[in-house]
Amino acid sequence: MTDSRSRVLTTADFLEDFDYLWRTFAAEYAYFDEKDTDWAKVRQHYRRKVEAAGESGAFISILERTLEELYDNHVHLTYNTPTSPRTVPSRSDLHAEWRQEGATVLAVRAGFQAALSGVKPGDVMLSINNVPIAEATQMRLPISNTTPTTELHNWALNKVLAGNRGVSRTIEVSRSEQNLSFKLEAGRFDRQYAMQHNCRLETRWLSPDLGYISFNDSLGDDSTIFLFDAALEELRAAKGLVLDLRRAGGGNTGVLEGIAGRLVASRVAYQRTVRPAGEAFISYLEPRGNNPYLQPIVLLVGPWTGSTGEGLAISLSVMDRVRTVGLKLAGLEGGVFHRRMPRTGVGFQLTGEKIYNGTIKNSSFCSISRQAYQPDELVDLTSRVAQGRKDYVLEIGVTVLNDLIKGSSASRLSGAPLRR
Repeated sequence: MTDSRSRVLTTADFLEDFDYLWRTFAAEYAYFDEKDTDWAKVRQHYRRKVEAAGESGAFISILERTLEELYDNHVHLTYNTPTSPRTVPSRSDLHAEWRQEGATVLAVRAGFQAALSGVKPGDVMLSINNVPIAEATQMRLPISNTTPTTELHNWALNKVLAGNRGVSRTIEVSRSEQNLSFKLEAGRFDRQYAMQHNCRLETRWLSPDLGYISFNDSLGDDSTIFLFDAALEELRAAKGLVLDLRRAGGGNTGVLEGIAGRLVASRVAYQRTVRPAGEAFISYLEPRGNNPYLQPIVLLVGPWTGSTGEGLAISLSVMDRVRTVGLKLAGLEGGVFHRRMPRTGVGFQLTGEKIYNGTIKNSSFCSISRQAYQPDELVDLTSRVAQGRKDYVLEIGVTVLNDLIKGSSASRLSGAPLRR
């Protein structure tokens, strides 16, 4: 790695950039009040490591561990080495939590190697790369945190399960009193990721009355708005619509508002943004086009519904004719900004605004954080009834949507409002 003048970088350059990163977060990061992170201790501990780094690869690794002290998956470098940790959730294929029985897999990402190899929800993780899962999780915990919580242990567990770029994973699980081992090759993940995201939107009929649109992590591309318009036109006659946001990750508010604008008939408050200095403002969805889709909608969500995908789901869910169905969302809170270090040119992403999704009720903005949000219909894929189903979340979603359609028809006949 060299700077913009092609000069070989020195320890002094690395220290200057480390200090720039540390000061930027100290001044701009929006969630210190919700973190048990001693940021001064972080500087003291990792700056000493930078002094001994010697080369750029080691420097990048130190920065990665520095940012992990915030246990915030919205925070990361925008430069990676061949063995950098994979970002969660966008580059992960397993989602797990610590439960009484151990580190339990709650969801496996469809179409990726873990699922194709046979890992299933309900499996209890025993080890990864021959390291006991409890030990691997413990080693990943931030050093500056004095009161490790369940949330923190779950964060560390999922970072461990995501693994590192270019490094294959061998995982051992317990299932029905059997121990099973799976080898997950590093290169296959990237090929599967690229294949899945070749198609931005998937549109089809689930039945003569129900339409389906799936977003494939495309909420950062303006063309998604026009693809969504075309999908709505194709499904215009549907009595109800399933919007699948289980693959919808990051993006921008312009795409969110463009999509949601086709689903509202009048101006709707949907987001409250709070900056570290205390400044706050409310954002609104504006109707777009002359023919909004106003029939019942079910949103499918899960641990890979992140950032802008979460904002879209929570914002739409405030409407009476909309329900969310699935697993808990990724919990990527806040508005992000990008900065670049002066000597190495390495970029990083920080969460510089708190964002709450909701709506105005009784003249006040009623909101919820993404971490706290729970789907209307929370689905447990580890349950016995879910075992062996091809897509249990979609099954539940269709049931909920049909109930919404029936309730909507009854409401129109009686004049009564829909239940919320």
